[in-house]
Amino acid sequence: MKIIKDLYKKILIALLTVAIVSCDPSDFEDINIDPNNTTNPQTSALLTRALRSISSTTAPTGRTTRAGQHYVQYVGNTQYTGDDNYDAIKFSFNGIYNGPLADLNFIIDYNTDPETADIAAKSGSNANQIGVAKILMSYYYLYMTNRWGDIPYSEALQSAADPQILSPKYDTQQEIYNGIFATLKEARNEILADQNDNPVTGDILFQGDMDRWVQFANTIRLIAALRLSDADAGLGRTEFNAAMADGVITSDIVYLFLADASNENPWFSSFRTRDDWSLSHPIVDYMNINTESNPWSGVAGMMDVVRDPRLPKYGNPTDNSISDPNWPLYAGQPYGLLEGDAGGLAIQDVSMLSFHMRTQDLAYPIYSMAQVLFSRAEAAQLGWTSENAMQLYYDAIASSIEFYGVTDGPAGDGVGGYDDYITNSEVVWTTGREMEQIATQKWVALYLVGYEGWNNWRRTGWPILQPSPNGIQSSTIPIRQAYPDTERDLNAVNWQTALDRQFGGTDDLNGQLWLFPNSSKWEDGNRN
Repeated sequence: MKIIKDLYKKILIALLTVAIVSCDPSDFEDINIDPNNTTNPQTSALLTRALRSISSTTAPTGRTTRAGQHYVQYVGNTQYTGDDNYDAIKFSFNGIYNGPLADLNFIIDYNTDPETADIAAKSGSNANQIGVAKILMSYYYLYMTNRWGDIPYSEALQSAADPQILSPKYDTQQEIYNGIFATLKEARNEILADQNDNPVTGDILFQGDMDRWVQFANTIRLIAALRLSDADAGLGRTEFNAAMADGVITSDIVYLFLADASNENPWFSSFRTRDDWSLSHPIVDYMNINTESNPWSGVAGMMDVVRDPRLPKYGNPTDNSISDPNWPLYAGQPYGLLEGDAGGLAIQDVSMLSFHMRTQDLAYPIYSMAQVLFSRAEAAQLGWTSENAMQLYYDAIASSIEFYGVTDGPAGDGVGGYDDYITNSEVVWTTGREMEQIATQKWVALYLVGYEGWNNWRRTGWPILQPSPNGIQSSTIPIRQAYPDTERDLNAVNWQTALDRQFGGTDDLNGQLWLFPNSSKWEDGNRN
């Protein structure tokens, strides 16, 4: 009887998990499947759903996930400019806890419990499922702490096992990073120790390739380790080298959207209803270095003639330049316009988000080889490794250009390929500007992976970006996001403790995170 009751309890928890929807439905949408039934819970279906949610962390689906694009000035709004002007303070993480994290936690519990492990093993070996779930949970926790700061971690998702933990404490960012490193190494070892060659099913990311899951875990460690370059450089260096030794990815990790409305590129969906996203002028100006007056030109009186070959993939030429003898021409929208001013700007005079980036079945990077190579270049420049920073920098640029399929450049559009591009004086490796160049080119390569670009900017200070002149909730570029009101209402004591510990009790867009101790200085021009 106890076995039956316990099994019923687990199934009930799973059913409730499936029923819960995000407080922000634009963040993590449900899949129209019921992965659990009263006799055979399907952990493979829960894994599929948790993997589908990963697209929302890299490709924006709504305002809460699109904000990072605007903070680092990849895109601007041509109609409703609230995102450009920081009009939102509070962002909800409830959909992540109630959605993918709850699903993954159930997978671990169901594969760990001796009473259900045999049933769970129908979706792959217990060790492999547990390892994969831990890797994905670490990915989500890393994503959240980078946005909000301290969050519930060690006591999160525990209320089903311990009713006393209905209000989980907030762990510090330092504790969370330490926990993520440990968990990822555990997951790696669990997968490698599995000897029965029984991969996970329901895996829409790697199709059950467990070697790729191990590389994914190591790559998360690598990216996280470099992020400690200011907060805890000693630990960062140790973990970075350990991840490298264990083996990181050797090809891009992408989320493949489908030519189907149920799982299509969110940008495709957005443009179905309105044309409202243009390229912002800072990124166009940098990629379009071909005039003396361009603010990115590093030498007075210099005329660069090599446009970034990725620009036609990032944005469309302006409509009004079609008849220009120098067509195609690209122009970014001024950043931080008021809605009235934006409405008075002819969209035919700015470059809209490209048709390529709106492709319905686009392959969208989760971790690209370019990001990994730029990270390795920076680590080498910091002295963490003995690799050649300059060669890795050039390799990273080449990898990004290759990702967009423009290595040779389209004929007749004034855009050269890689060999031409790296002769640009802003791009060619320059003594004394190495960290600036690595970080700035990484910013370009992370285009539309907004929160990763924001992480890069908050840590390094490059490129130099000016805040919106019409900031609503902040006069400076945000350096964090505030907690949802549900935490204030339902977890008040722990919420207040976290605010007092980090920000002197204030919950806004400007609180200094442990992870990025220098980020509040960048707008004052103070850079390493």
